[in-house]
Amino acid sequence: MNILKKITLISAVFITASSAHAGIIFYNPGNDTTAWSGNNINNNCEVDTRDGQQYVGTTSLWTKATFNGNYNGRYHAMKTKSNIGGNGSTRWFGFAFYIPLNHDFLPESMWLYQTIANYGGSAGFTPNTWMKINDQKLTFTRQFGPLNNRTKVETNLITNLAKGQWYEVVMKFHFDDDNTGKSEIWINGNKELDQTGKNYFDGQTKNLRFDLGLYMTSWYQKDVLPDPDGSPRVIYYDEIRIGDAASSFAEVDPGQNVGGGGDVNLINAGNFNANSGGWSNIARVHDGSTTSGAANSTANPAWLEYDFGANKTIKSARVNEDNAGSWHIAQWKIQYWTGSAWADAFNYTNSNNAGWNEVNFTDRTTSKIRLFMTPPGGGRVEIREFECIGN
Repeated sequence: MNILKKITLISAVFITASSAHAGIIFYNPGNDTTAWSGNNINNNCEVDTRDGQQYVGTTSLWTKATFNGNYNGRYHAMKTKSNIGGNGSTRWFGFAFYIPLNHDFLPESMWLYQTIANYGGSAGFTPNTWMKINDQKLTFTRQFGPLNNRTKVETNLITNLAKGQWYEVVMKFHFDDDNTGKSEIWINGNKELDQTGKNYFDGQTKNLRFDLGLYMTSWYQKDVLPDPDGSPRVIYYDEIRIGDAASSFAEVDPGQNVGGGGDVNLINAGNFNANSGGWSNIARVHDGSTTSGAANSTANPAWLEYDFGANKTIKSARVNEDNAGSWHIAQWKIQYWTGSAWADAFNYTNSNNAGWNEVNFTDRTTSKIRLFMTPPGGGRVEIREFECIGN
């Protein structure tokens, strides 16, 4: 199974080419916060470069928003590129984004990019396209019509986003205020969206601006507040490109210089293979969320098996539990398949923390693993989430 998920979402806009490299008019490899037109950064928000979690090269663009209950403003953590084209123009966009391993999927509105312009008056800055994460869904929205009576069309692109993974995005739009507008989206090279119709505001001529980074709209609107631990929201970006009408998918593809991403969480519902029996709500162990509830088993030991379908290098593992009452994990370990037998990646270790309990171990190459867990005396094994990190 290919663990690396790619999203390719294409946007084209007709405009005069200004780059000597075919149709590319902007490129940022995630190593510079100054090579943009400007910032859209509010209080409690940050944008910087970081190493250690890059898609290509040595750094990526790091965006962070932290909730503040005493703050009533917006939460933008975005870099901006101005004058990318307007009504009747075509543009391509490409970038990769990474959802950290400690991200909790919640029913909140977390925008990843927007195309936007200042139309003045009561409309002010109004976006015409954007992409957002809501729980484990990735959605795309186009907005059009009269500025004082706008219409939105939202479409699901992915319904099972996973954390600890890089996603590739390529977008192509033809922006127009009539039915010649075009919005096309590819995910992993497969076309997931092909919409013809308006994606710009009636009679407007403003040049659009491309904003890349986090925008926590649900925090500003106070409709969904962050999880109780107050964890900030972080997204990494890399290999950012904008192309004009003369560009192509290949030119803006963020994966064109990539042999593969970094370490990721290898565990998901697709590679779950077998179990010890006695389980209830077993899908919760590998649904990518620590807030969806817990699974439990009457077996002792209880175990879960994951088959990667090909050899992977595993480096660490962690379990999430509440460490309370008589239903939790007393001890746990990982076994890996050597090709002829099961062997311990590490010996049984105590699970002492409410939340994540992590073990780093010597790298092992294997095609499948088993998570073993023992219950406290007289109780059951209960677990919220399991992750195994590798590549």
